[in-house]
Amino acid sequence: MTDTIDMQSEEIEIKLILPPEQASSFRRSTLLRDHKSARAKTARLVSKYFDTPALTLRQNKVALRIREAGQMREQTFKWSRAESAGLQSRTEFNMPVTSDQPDLSVLELPELEELRLQPDDLKKVRPVFASHISRTTWLLDFNGSKIEVALDEGEIVSGKKSLPVSEIELELVSGKATDLVDLAILIAKRLDVCPATDSKAGRGYALFQDEKPSAAKVKSPDLTGKMPVRAAFQGFMQAGIKQLLANRSIILEGDDPEGVHQGRVAIRRMRAALSVFKPVLEEGSLSKAKLELRWMQQELGPARDWDVFLEETISPLKSRMPDDRSLKNLEKLARQKREQHYRQAWDFLNSRRFATSVLWFERWLLEIGEDDRCKESLPDFAAKLLNKRRKAARKKAGPDVTALPDTTLHELRIELKKLRYAASLFKSLYPKEKSRPYMDQLSVLQDCLGGLNDAAVQQHLFDELKEAETPADRRAQSIVAGWHAAHTLAGLDHLEALWRDFSAVEPFWR
Repeated sequence: MTDTIDMQSEEIEIKLILPPEQASSFRRSTLLRDHKSARAKTARLVSKYFDTPALTLRQNKVALRIREAGQMREQTFKWSRAESAGLQSRTEFNMPVTSDQPDLSVLELPELEELRLQPDDLKKVRPVFASHISRTTWLLDFNGSKIEVALDEGEIVSGKKSLPVSEIELELVSGKATDLVDLAILIAKRLDVCPATDSKAGRGYALFQDEKPSAAKVKSPDLTGKMPVRAAFQGFMQAGIKQLLANRSIILEGDDPEGVHQGRVAIRRMRAALSVFKPVLEEGSLSKAKLELRWMQQELGPARDWDVFLEETISPLKSRMPDDRSLKNLEKLARQKREQHYRQAWDFLNSRRFATSVLWFERWLLEIGEDDRCKESLPDFAAKLLNKRRKAARKKAGPDVTALPDTTLHELRIELKKLRYAASLFKSLYPKEKSRPYMDQLSVLQDCLGGLNDAAVQQHLFDELKEAETPADRRAQSIVAGWHAAHTLAGLDHLEALWRDFSAVEPFWR
């Protein structure tokens, strides 16, 4: 049985979403002409994907398909063992078949024992969806690496439902993964592509189950005490970029504020990771990374600010004062501003700079994974950093936190935010029952001081309306200012008790 199976231990590839109208431009690309080592080939591929009624394979991150190309049939069993933002790595098993039904003898391979798939369950596999693709492939010799480039055009079909497919797939045949990313960057500088986080199988399953796209929350890597420090940084950054890309389609649809929120959370967490791991990063790459993430924050942040203003200020005020004309006018102006900044966010996510920036991060993280100059253990590194952040917050609070002026309270909020981000990055190193009390108290304390920031953001939004010559009237401004002042004072009334409770909680990293 194993003599007929071709095992490719690692399939390393990048998928780029391509606007269909730019497919012809890609075919004529000088990148293909200058680097191809053989003539292009075009084939019509029909791939049927199989799973059990309970979708057991999907739950185990496995894809099982039979692909037809002319008279040939090939079965592929893919297992996603590692996946970063743009670069995807999978274990793949291929074997020729003559039937339209899968040959499950592949599951006898010792390499798949850890999957713990039950053969009896898998005997119930059935087709769940199919892809119909016209694929043109080129073999390139790029910087000494062999890279197969495929242009896929077609659709994914499940019953009467379908999704269009237009994408470029770059697969490393031999050579360096960095060359694969470099080629993707050159393509992204010439065409309006974007790295894809979801495979055809993932999209097919979503179509089969009628899954509606929803905002993706961060999935931080699980840390271990033996993990190199820079490997932990690499994991946090890859998780952040993947989260940002996963929310891209939600943001582009424009009707779910949670997509913008989670996209901005991803950027903030990556910026926090840069700050936390600064001691072990090279200054040149660190400066570029900071620049790119600051730009991303500036492009996406305003849309979120107006979402929050509408949801958390205008909406509750309107429920209490439904007939107030000044609030109705303010809401109208705020929605206009929200639409303006959503268009800014769309332009940002569709820009070539965004795609090349994401791919640059991918390349940088690959290089970081090859060199870990920090010999300190991850728990020691985390404890030292967290102690430093905790000390800075306690120093800012001073002997009497209730006596601090607003400006110092705002600075304290920033120090607590830095501590919270750092603690959230490292908490998986410790038992949940030990980290949760500290994180909960830190969250409540930060929320208490959040009103100060809300008031500052609100003033910035009013200034933006004024600069656009569409100012809100004074009555609306007074109502909003009073609302924020009341909420801020209500929160600060509990500051002394909250600070006392927070100070009493034992840091979980000690």
